[in-house]
Order: sequence, then C-alpha cells, then structure tokens
Amino acid sequence: MAQSQLAGDPRYLAAQAQATQLRFLVNLLDSEYFQLQSLNELGQATEDRVHVAFGKARAANSMLYALTGKFNEAIYEAISSANEPSTISLVVRNVLRNGT
Repeated sequence: MAQSQLAGDPRYLAAQAQATQLRFLVNLLDSEYFQLQSLNELGQATEDRVHVAFGKARAANSMLYALTGKFNEAIYEAISSANEPSTISLVVRNVLRNGT
C-alpha cells in the first residue's frame, strides 16, 4: 500500500497516534531513569529504584519499536528491560527456530 493510501487508513492513523503517545512515555521514563541514576550517584536513590526505572523505560521503548516495525530493536530493548535476559533470549530463540 502506498504512503498516500496509508494516510487515510484508520488503522494507520491509530498506530501513528499510539506511536506518538509511546514516544512521549519513553521520553518521560528515560528522564525518570536518568534522574534516579544521578540521585543514586549522590546516595539518594537505591540501585533497585534505578533498575526498575531502567526496565520500565526499556520496556516502553520495546513496545514503540515493535509498533513501528523495528523488530530487532524491539527484541534488544525487551531483553534489556528484563531482570533475567537469558529467559527472554531462550523464548526468542525458540520462536525463531520453531515458530512457537
């Protein structure tokens, strides 16, 4: 479908609106993470809070990449967001090998 045809498609417009909202959320969560990281360096925020903020920012960014068709980046961000990235890696490898 040509770009001009997509512009009038309600699904395309909805996806664009969702992407805009997700970009806003990613920026907000990234800012929160960086702020907590700075506070942690000053001894005013725990490592746990920093890790949680990092995971939330990466998870939101993963959703944004998936929505915009950047699937490799989405997988990378999803793995980065997890406390146990090896678990996600196993799931992704399984899906790529077996389709399930």
